[in-house]
This record gives sequence, structure tokens and C-alpha cells, in this order.
Amino acid sequence: MKKIYAIIFALVLLPTVAFGYTVQKGDYPIKLWGDNWRTELNKYGITDPTKLPIGLEVDLDEPLLGGTPTPASSAPRVYIESSDWQLYNGAAAGDTTLTLDDLEDIYGTDITMGSSTKMYGRINPDGVSESISFTGITTNSDGTKTLTGVKTALAQYPYTETSGLALSHSIGSLFRLSNTAGFYNDFANKENAEIIENIWTYNQFPIVSSSTALPDANGELATKYYVDTVGAGGFTAANIATGEGLRVLGTSPETAGVYVRSDKGMVTSTTGIYQNIDSSTGLTQGASGIGLSTSTLVSLIATSTPTASLIPIADGSGKLDDGWLSDDINNKSKVQKSFVAGENITTGNAVSTYPIASNTSTALLTISPAGTSGADVYGSEWSAQTFTTANNTVNIVGGKVKLGRVNSPTGNVVISLYATSGGKPTGSILTSTSFAVSTIAASGVGNYSEMNFTFTSPYFVKASTQYAIVISAPSADGSNKVTWLLNASSIYAGGTIVASSNGGSTWGEPTTNDFSLVITEQIIDTVKIYKAQSTSATSYLFTNFFGFADANITSGASGLVNVGGISDNHTALTLGTTYYLSDTAGAIGTVAGSQSRKVGIAISETELLIKHDN
Repeated sequence: MKKIYAIIFALVLLPTVAFGYTVQKGDYPIKLWGDNWRTELNKYGITDPTKLPIGLEVDLDEPLLGGTPTPASSAPRVYIESSDWQLYNGAAAGDTTLTLDDLEDIYGTDITMGSSTKMYGRINPDGVSESISFTGITTNSDGTKTLTGVKTALAQYPYTETSGLALSHSIGSLFRLSNTAGFYNDFANKENAEIIENIWTYNQFPIVSSSTALPDANGELATKYYVDTVGAGGFTAANIATGEGLRVLGTSPETAGVYVRSDKGMVTSTTGIYQNIDSSTGLTQGASGIGLSTSTLVSLIATSTPTASLIPIADGSGKLDDGWLSDDINNKSKVQKSFVAGENITTGNAVSTYPIASNTSTALLTISPAGTSGADVYGSEWSAQTFTTANNTVNIVGGKVKLGRVNSPTGNVVISLYATSGGKPTGSILTSTSFAVSTIAASGVGNYSEMNFTFTSPYFVKASTQYAIVISAPSADGSNKVTWLLNASSIYAGGTIVASSNGGSTWGEPTTNDFSLVITEQIIDTVKIYKAQSTSATSYLFTNFFGFADANITSGASGLVNVGGISDNHTALTLGTTYYLSDTAGAIGTVAGSQSRKVGIAISETELLIKHDN
């Protein structure tokens, strides 16, 4: 039977607070609900997590950072008035359940947890008392009520709750839903420094004294006083970096601006700051920024009419006005010389000079060593003497060397002419000759014979250029070999000895010795002209390009050659195009032949400005 007391007690239910939120663009389920997102989507009938409707109103378990949630209820607490009740059974220390004879409010309505998560009460409030909290209410078939999740609670700070009862209580002990100290601990106290874990909505702005210290921590709210003095509503000179182009305008509240250099073309308006331009200089301005008007620029700096300090451009016919050319070119001047043709030459043919030698020979150079020392030549052991030509072109025909035989070498001695690179023989043989080893009269160590040699074909060497005479005896060996007389020290400044131990594949570094050597050259009687061509880099028909025939010249006859200025007897030239020697003798073209040699630039269909700037 219920035992009703006249005293009315208040019961406070702590609700579970949900936070309303409107889905925005960029939201996704795991962001809103964490690991529980699948369950939450099911509440709204959504199966595809990628199709979360923007504008959908949802409930969140906690406020979303950056969102604007609202409480599910305007009241953060609900309250219950109830009478005292009795323990239906006794309770022992450590019990986490407690059975009452009933639990109703003062109007006889059953009390349930509803949306609450916790309630507070006191056992035996007028005797040896114990404060508890509980999290569940079960209605039993006999009408009794069982409290579950029972914890004992300290009566003082920090109001610690411990699972189970701390004391034992007899049947019939009084139970009262009570505002315990732990219950009041859930209220914010204006005298305390509090942490608010849920959202409080204010219908009026909280008031803070203007004398309160200004906020200086990230989590502190800004007051109107702060905003008006140093916040978004105004600035002071102290927080304006005037050295960065900013300035304060001296208003109250203070406002800030930027310096605009009108003397540098900067302009301000109600729509922003922009760079002014001078359209007369060819500049344009639009949505894409500052650009360049090419037509205006060209009109400012270029013209087809010859004008000082301006850039020349072609006229309406696509040609450059003659007034832009130098006087010599404008007057169509030619630089001409007379030459004897070595073959029939046609008007406009590109020609090269070619020296013609007589049958008279002379020594180009002579190296005469002293003593009897020599270098062995046999098999792959080759020796060479480098030498430098004079400052004119000559035709080398042969020479002399002093050689000796050791024991009984066989085969031939080969004497060859090579170009050099870095003081060493390089490339292919330019010309050569050979003779039998047996023709060397001297035999034995230290004995030498002067051997004359004549190349199978003379070779025109370039002026002031280094070449090499290479001697080999392929059939000789280390016991039966050829020796080449040398001087123990340098006696010739234009070259030196180099040696190869692998048949000329590679060469050692130049030494300070010199071999015996006489180089014989032919005397050049005259220079004739032949049709130039680009088939060989070593051919004088390529290297000695000189100009263009001014008219037909018969072989052996004299005629004029345009060697500078304008050559004006061509056909079908392309204006402004560079021309080169062709592989066809005497011809030129817009593409280089086997060897690239520039010959001129077309200034009309029939005129070529001769160029020698390769």
C-alpha cells in the first residue's frame, strides 16, 4: 500500500538534447554523424550517401563546427513534483537496482524516464540517508517500479557518482525524488567559472561592462565596445602597417585606406583600384587585364618609308623600300675582279678559286737532327712528325726522311699525310706513297739513308695550318724493323714527334723531340676559277667560294667575277631568302648542300647580296 506524505518534492529530468541543422552544399554523412552515419541516413529514407539533399533539416548529436544548430527544445530542463515512496524490498550495499512500491506524480500519473537520461533521489531522507541517481524505470506486473542504473552520489563537490549503493536499506525505507547536491551541480552558477556543454539561445544580447578588459584569447567573445574601438568597426594607427602601403584616414571611428600613386598611373573609384594606361602608346585594358595593341605599336615604331629611328617594314608590294639600303646597295654596286677560267663558266655560276702549280718544286721546311738516335717503326708501332704550313696556300708533292734498317725487315714503308687535331694526326689519309724496305741502303743500329718520297697525288694544304707526316712499316716486327732518325731535343717550333702503338687508332701526347724531315712544295703559277659546289668539305670547290660569274667565260679565257656587293644576273630568286652552295657544280639553292656554305641573300628575283660570313 502506498504511503503518501503531504510534502511535495521536485524531480528534475535531464533531457537528451538534439541539435537541429540544415544540410548545406559540401556536407557529407560522415561529417555530420561520424561512424553512425548509416543509421542516421536510414531515418530519412536515404540509401545513397552521395545524394544528401541540400536544405534537409536533420538532428545532430552535437553542434557542427561552423554550422548554426538550434536546440530541439526551448527548455533545457523539465521538472516533476512527486510524493514520497517506500522500498518494496530491502536493498543491500552494492545493489544497482531498487524496487519501490510505486512511482507517480502528485496527480497519480506514472513517472517514466521519457527523453531523460538521469534522475536524482534520496533514500531514508530523515534518517541515515543516501543520495543516488538512476537512469531507468521499469514498471513491474504487480505495479511496483524498479529503478535501474543506480549509483550512489557524494553530497559534496565533486559529487562523484559510484555504481551501486553505498549502504544497505530495510524494507519500507522512505524514498524521495529530491533536488540533491549532484542535481544542482548541473546548473550554471553565476558565481562560478562554468563550462556550458550545450547550446544556450539568448533572446537578448548579454551585457558586458565596457570597462572589462578587452578579449585577448581565441575563445573569448568580442563585445560592441571592442568592435567599436579596435575590431571590424574601425582601426587605429597602431594596427595599420603604414610601411606596407596602408594608411589611416583620421576619422572617428578610425577607418583605413591604401596609398594610391597617381603619379604612377594608379586610379581609385567606387568599384576598386586599377592601373591607368596611355592608349596612345599601344596599350589596351579590358576584363583580361592590360594588353598590347600591335597595330598601334607598329604605327609608332615602324614604317615602310625610310625614316630615322624607326624600324623598316615592307610596303604594300611586300618589298623593302630601296631607301632603307646603304648607298652601295641602293646604287646596285658591284665589286668585280678578273680571273682566268679553268673550265667553261656560265653567267651567274657560283665559282671558286683553284691554284695551278708548275712543275718547279722547292723545300717548304727542313728538319735536320744531329746524332744517331732513332725511333723504331714496325707493325702497329707508328711514328709521326707534325709541321705547320706558311701563311700561304701550297701544293705538297713529297719530301725526304732519313731511315735505317735493323736486321731484315720485309714489306713496304708507308709515308702518309694527315690533318691534325690537338697536335695529333686525325681523320683519313690526305695523300700517301710507299716503297720497299729493301731500298733503304743503311743497315744496323745508328745507320741511316736519306730516302726521297713523292706522293701519288699532290695535296693543296691550307695556310698557317698544322699537318702530320706518318711513317709505318706494317710487315716489320720488333726484331726486324725500320728506324727514323730523330733529335733528342726540340729543334723545330712548328711541330713535334707523336707516336701510336695501335696502328694509328690512338696517339700519345706530343714530345719535345723532332724527326728528320724535308717537305717539298710545288710553285703556284696562277689561280683559275672553277664552278663551286658543296660535295666535299676539303675540296677547294667548296672552301674557296669567291663569287658569281658576271658573264659567260670560256675555259682559258679571262672574265669578270662579282666578288662583293650585288650579283644581278640570277633568275627566280625568293626575296629575303638566304641561298647556299649546291651539290650541283655552279648552282645555288635555298637549302644547304652536303656541306653548308652561305653565299648570299636575295634582294629581288634577279639580285643577290653576296655574303661571305660563314
